[in-house]
Amino acid sequence: MSRVSFGTSVDFDQAVTLVAELGEEVCYLFQGEPGVGKSSMLKPLSARFPTHEVAYIDCANLDLGDIAMPFIDRELNCTKYYPNSHFKLHTGKPVIIMLDELTKASQSVQNMLLPLILERRIGDIKLPAGSLVFATGNLFGDNVGDHLKAHAKNRMDCVPFRKPNTKQWVKWAMNNNVTEEVLAFVDQYPEVMYSYMDGGQEKNKYIYNPKEQQLGFVSPRSLEKASFVIKKRKAIGDEAMLASLIGLLGEAGARDLHAFVNLDDKLPTFDSLIASPDSAPIPDDPIAICILVYKAVAHVTAQQMPKWVTYMNRLKKENQGLFARSLLESPNAKAAGCKEFIDWATQNNYIFAK
Repeated sequence: MSRVSFGTSVDFDQAVTLVAELGEEVCYLFQGEPGVGKSSMLKPLSARFPTHEVAYIDCANLDLGDIAMPFIDRELNCTKYYPNSHFKLHTGKPVIIMLDELTKASQSVQNMLLPLILERRIGDIKLPAGSLVFATGNLFGDNVGDHLKAHAKNRMDCVPFRKPNTKQWVKWAMNNNVTEEVLAFVDQYPEVMYSYMDGGQEKNKYIYNPKEQQLGFVSPRSLEKASFVIKKRKAIGDEAMLASLIGLLGEAGARDLHAFVNLDDKLPTFDSLIASPDSAPIPDDPIAICILVYKAVAHVTAQQMPKWVTYMNRLKKENQGLFARSLLESPNAKAAGCKEFIDWATQNNYIFAK
């Protein structure tokens, strides 16, 4: 089995664009490994369509009565189906409906959702004009209970959803307040973003493996959760932190990330680097430098930038390049507006071409 790749799959941003541009006419079913960010699509879609209602539907937990219920129309002497309020059709506004874990729903629930998927209606109630519908699920090869019959597939556009690569995930993580230790861990161990469908990954000890029962494994979702744990390490203690990380990332990923956390605790503080940029120590360990760089990306201000540039010029060019490229993609990009950084960027513009 080979990994879904360019031309046969989409990444997160491409999936959002497909729904935004075609979701009124085509129901996409995005299938990807556990924890790769499929459910996160609602956030950018709701931002793109601020006048729409948003309906997150957890299909795996639906029963038929959670979709619609019969209502007796005594004037017409018939029954009608009224949709459940969590579909938001009662508001009269266009709605973005995400059918999460559609492929884990019972057969009867899937069948009842087919008119919504194909005809944009629940019972006799049509969706308001401009409404978008899309679905998500795991890959059938993930062996986590997903199923879908051919007649249902033919009502949708089934598109594989690939894992982010290291660069894509780090950019997302910087914009979502993920800790520097986790950023550096992913930067230094890019194999944590590989897939079991990649060739030669049989011995990859970090990633999801559908052939094994795993306590935890490294995924974009579990890495974000690990960041929350690390932020509370002083409150919960080192032993509990490690146990929690193992539950999220598995033994190998947790212990390697734990080493990054222990290393960070021994590094000079960012404030001390700013206070003495000419003489502050430079770590010997390249991982430690990587952590410092991501710490600077997150915390440096425009007022501190001149002193940080002084310290940064003592680092290797690849470390300087990592800082500059990461800063410009981070929420802290405004700090790059000071003269000292602009002068540095002008003198080192070749770095940005790499």
